[in-house]
Amino acid sequence: MHPIPIQDVTLQSGTTHEFNVDTGSMESIISTAVLRSICPQAEIRPTSVRILGVTDHKLSLIDEVLLIVHSTEHRLVPIRFLIAKNSPSILGLTAIRALNHSVSLHTSSMPNVHTRLQRLIVKCFNNTGGMDVQPVKSEVGGEPIFLKRRLIHYG
Repeated sequence: MHPIPIQDVTLQSGTTHEFNVDTGSMESIISTAVLRSICPQAEIRPTSVRILGVTDHKLSLIDEVLLIVHSTEHRLVPIRFLIAKNSPSILGLTAIRALNHSVSLHTSSMPNVHTRLQRLIVKCFNNTGGMDVQPVKSEVGGEPIFLKRRLIHYG
């Protein structure tokens, strides 16, 4: 079982590729290497889209491409993919909706999972101490401006 949901996507040509499903992203992304391997004749066009990751890093996008993909009802749906130099294949929320795909989250079927979690929480809560962290003295440069007395002139 994958920690990230995976979806097989079949192109109009019949080629299939696995995409990571990311409902937190509106955009779908494909790497240049994957695009060359699954659809070498694709018409690539410039993109003006900019994407920031969760850590505020900018994903370097090269271009974009429109790929025709089979939906769950066997319709052909045009999906825009942003092309990144190095990126996992991501199927974003816009594409998931257009393809009429669904994401099912299954909860654990372990018996007594609630009781086991409670015991684990109690066990971890009772774990205290045991860490030996050495004190660190920080060097501070500059003047302590907040500790200076201010002279206020009256008159």
